[in-house]
Amino acid sequence: MKDNPMMSAIQNQMMTCEDILAKKIEDYGNHEDPYWHFNRAAELLEQTPEQVLMALFSKHLTCIVEMAKNPGASAYPRWREKLTDAINYLLILSSMVLARYNTPLDPGEIVDRMARGE
Repeated sequence: MKDNPMMSAIQNQMMTCEDILAKKIEDYGNHEDPYWHFNRAAELLEQTPEQVLMALFSKHLTCIVEMAKNPGASAYPRWREKLTDAINYLLILSSMVLARYNTPLDPGEIVDRMARGE
């Protein structure tokens, strides 16, 4: 796997995501509530924190979709920034869902609970 360029790129991307999340952690929450800003915005907008997060995520996704129409028109650093932001929002959503279901890191369990409407 070490010589696999795709896996190397993915590992590098994940390290970048982790670095950015560590730097921006206070933009999302505080020591008492890691999702404080999402929760507060949800109250103000009468939505769920997940809906707020998805609205913010959609901005990044829209940009990526537009960039993909002409992939060579944007420099690599811009691609990297937008992709990292989008991945990070999905990672935050994943942790938010886990927190809501108060469950260990078992995606199968989450899917089963969601299917049962819990």
